[in-house]
Amino acid sequence: MQISRSLQNGADSIDVGLGQRESIPSHILTAHDAVGGVLSADINGKTAITLISQSLDGEEAVALSWNAIDSELTEQEETNLSQETKRLVEQEIGVENVETVPTNESREYLDIQNTMAEAWSSTGIGEAELIPTYEFEAKDRGGNLIVSETDGISSLAYMFPDMTQDNVLYSHAVGSDSHSAGAGLEIKKQQREKAAKHSYDTIYWTVDPLKPVNNRLNLTKLGGVASEYKEDVYDTETSGGTPADRFVIEWRIDSSRAEDKLNATESQGKDYLSDIRQDETDIVLSADGALPNSDFGEEREELEGQVGVEIPEQAVEDMSDEVEEEWRYATRTVLGSLMDQGYEVTELMRPGENGFEQNTYILED
Repeated sequence: MQISRSLQNGADSIDVGLGQRESIPSHILTAHDAVGGVLSADINGKTAITLISQSLDGEEAVALSWNAIDSELTEQEETNLSQETKRLVEQEIGVENVETVPTNESREYLDIQNTMAEAWSSTGIGEAELIPTYEFEAKDRGGNLIVSETDGISSLAYMFPDMTQDNVLYSHAVGSDSHSAGAGLEIKKQQREKAAKHSYDTIYWTVDPLKPVNNRLNLTKLGGVASEYKEDVYDTETSGGTPADRFVIEWRIDSSRAEDKLNATESQGKDYLSDIRQDETDIVLSADGALPNSDFGEEREELEGQVGVEIPEQAVEDMSDEVEEEWRYATRTVLGSLMDQGYEVTELMRPGENGFEQNTYILED
């Protein structure tokens, strides 16, 4: 048996024969692969994928095995896969206790899945892209799932340790069956509290740069920063056919920035934004009606101080394909280049704040 810690053979989703909602979608495979949690085995010419999630306290690991990528495994092949998975987890990750969760529909977690479906309802993501119920079960067993019920609003945070970095959590999905900003803020605060209890100092996640509401929360209310611009993170079908470019948000949960932002949000004060003014910001990408306008290529060597990048008010889900494509490539060019030069996105200013007329990202080097 040959087994490696990477995603092999171009697998982009896995059908376990339980229906659309229980197939493992591409974004789950991508997420686990990014944090060192994918084992790919070649067993007598058959392919088997095992996903590994380390528990929040680091003392055990939960394994999920999908064996139906090419064909059924024999009982002996399954036994060998289980033994080899346990050996690799013990040897390479340093965890002795390995528990395998079967890929069966878990009715206990249907309500959680439905909360996630409601949270993603405006994005057009289909049932095949939902997180399977047995994935929620696995994360719950490892302590990597937070489920909250407050004032009739259901929320969840689904996360797992990054096995390639110390004291770092990857947050794959946070959602609520209410689309109020308050619900998102509350579940993120619970996530921060739980992570801190287990000695994590950083939580990171990916987010669409064309989602101003999400990034107002991520940057200006939580105190995260967008530290990296990644192109084509997910399969284009997941993102509706356009490039699935994403910010990487880093939330340094014990930093003074995070503490100050959360305190300001609690007091509903905005004094911390008073030194960010439109007339002192070099706008390198602007909205010309519905479309982007930029001469960034000619000016980028002369940039000094705060840099601004405008994005449209219109929700990306409501844009025509042509308009979305224009914005995708414009923001990729400008934001990607700036962030490659060491800039971080620190704020999202809203129209009417300090002279800004559009949603405007503020970047600082």
